Amino acid sequence: MEMRELRTHDDIRAAIEGKATKYGNLDRPLIVAVNVLDDFCDDGDIRNALFGDEQLVFIRQPDGHYSHEWGRRAGNGAWLGRNPRNTLVSAVSITHNLSPSTLRSTAVRLIHNPWAMNPLAMGVLRIPQTTISLPDGQLHQHDGTHHADLLAIPDPWPVPD
Repeated sequence: MEMRELRTHDDIRAAIEGKATKYGNLDRPLIVAVNVLDDFCDDGDIRNALFGDEQLVFIRQPDGHYSHEWGRRAGNGAWLGRNPRNTLVSAVSITHNLSPSTLRSTAVRLIHNPWAMNPLAMGVLRIPQTTISLPDGQLHQHDGTHHADLLAIPDPWPVPD
């Protein structure tokens, strides 16, 4: 059985950073769409890509034993390093293995950049969205219309023969 290290968050981060400055300074919101084609992608991968890798910190106690706790994130996020980065990106649309045959079964998430120079207004797109409150970094989910319904994709899909 073949094994490999999963670095999905690195791929997401690279996709966002590759588009973040490609179009120069814009006076309108920029949405970067990412279709993750890796086998695995979860909320942790998305958070690590946007805000930096989660770090486990080991602390030596006075008695010589070690304790551990989740510490600060590494300064390598697409949106947050030591300071906010790639602020031209207003939001990221992320989906996992979207293809013509999975238009009904695959979710599309729109995540707003809290540091965006040109924020995207919540009402512009009617799909489910995620906002981030600062300074605590809490994620807030907002309901919306499934993208397949907006595109009038029949249910069931694909259409049976």
